Amino acid sequence: MLEKIKSLFLISNEKGLPLPMAHDATTGKPSITLLIFFTALVLTTGSLIAFHFEPEKLLQPCILTLSFLAMSFVFYRMRSLDKVKFDLDDKSFELDASEDKEITKS
Repeated sequence: MLEKIKSLFLISNEKGLPLPMAHDATTGKPSITLLIFFTALVLTTGSLIAFHFEPEKLLQPCILTLSFLAMSFVFYRMRSLDKVKFDLDDKSFELDASEDKEITKS
């Protein structure tokens, strides 16, 4: 029984879980950050539509879903970064991405 569970986790880890995950077009693999972004996009669209019917009650949830959408987009884009360096003395930051993780448009 334990071996079956281990093999299930091994297969899930290698191939990903295709049903609940969104597949990234650039890598061809399942991406949890892309799934979170898609979920936030759907929630934001729904909250913006509902906001037009009840603006007094739904202002705070609408702002919350918009901020969640922005945050999930930032986390999705940060997946390709290898090195992030913040220098508080110079008030500068440095971002480096490896060449194999670089996104190209086709």
